Formats: sequence, C-alpha cells, structure tokens
Amino acid sequence: MNILKISFDKNTKKYIVETDKDTFYVYESTFVKFNLYVGKEINEEICEKFSYYDKFHEAKTISFKFLKNLKTEFELRMKLKNSYIDDEIIDETIKYIYSLDLLDDKDYAYSYAQDKSKFNRWGKNKIKYKLKEKGVPDKYIDSALETISDDNELKNIRKDKEAKERSLKPDAKNRKAKIMNFLYRRGYSISLINKVIDE
Repeated sequence: MNILKISFDKNTKKYIVETDKDTFYVYESTFVKFNLYVGKEINEEICEKFSYYDKFHEAKTISFKFLKNLKTEFELRMKLKNSYIDDEIIDETIKYIYSLDLLDDKDYAYSYAQDKSKFNRWGKNKIKYKLKEKGVPDKYIDSALETISDDNELKNIRKDKEAKERSLKPDAKNRKAKIMNFLYRRGYSISLINKVIDE
C-alpha cells in the first residue's frame, strides 16, 4: 500500500496517514522513527510495527503523567489497562518504567506507612489494608509495618482516644465501647487499644 496523504490533527496531536487501503493516526515520534512520507510504500508488517510503537509511546506518556505522584506497579497497570493499552504493551511499558527507577513498591510501602502513621495516625491494620488495595506485595507491606513501633502506635492511640473523648458527652451511653470502636476503625490492634483503655 502507498501513503497518499499526510496531515496533522490539532485535537489529537497526531499525524493522519492515509493510504490507498487504510488510515492511521500516529504520534510525531512514530512519524519520525518510521520516516513516513507521501508516496512511501508500506506493507502490513511495517504497519503493525509502527502501530505497536505508537501504542508504546502512548503508554509511556500516560505513565509519566500518572507517576507525577508516587504509585504502585498495580496502580500503573490498572491505569494503562483502563486506557485500553494491550497487555503486551503494558508489560513492556512497566519494564521501561522500572529501568528509569520510577517504580519501587518496596519504597512506596515504606513511605506510605510512615506518612499514614505519622500524619494521619492510622494503625497498622488500616495501613496494611490500604497497601493491599494498591497491590503491594505482602513482603513489602510486612517490612514497612515493622518500621512502625508499638510505642509510636500507643502515642497515636492516646491522642485519638483523647480526641474522641472530647467529642462525646461525659454521660454518653456506651462511651467506652464507642471509643474502642473508633480506635479499631483507625486500624489499631485490640491488644494495643486495651492497653490504652485500661490506663
């Protein structure tokens, strides 16, 4: 097949390559890499190659934008899948992103656990649940949670307990149970909650 016409679409920011059999929309990087020009003869094999390269470029672009904030591999995979990127290209993109050191689930788990414990005063159980939701492997979650000491959790529990006590009337019905339920929902273990409640 021969390329009959090439134009640029400002809306999609892609080149429109029209042949005597089909029409393709490609990014500038693909357009340059495959040296596309009017009159050039291309076959199906070349079309498949530049279509793959074009999708790979799109996947990388989506990834770079998405990774402006720290993300997990699972989150990036889901973002690409929801952007209609094929599994083969997703795998290739993930490898590429790893090669640039832009993904690290272990570091992510550590940073997430520290931030949520320190600034949000979440207990280990809640942190663990949220990290699992983000697809972080169990071994990284366990390592991250080990860096949070019981002493630190006890301090957080005391602060949350005091805050909850202030929000309840002194004669509130089931006052102790309400405080315990609140602390449990914050992700603290029953054993640590009891230590503070019984103080």
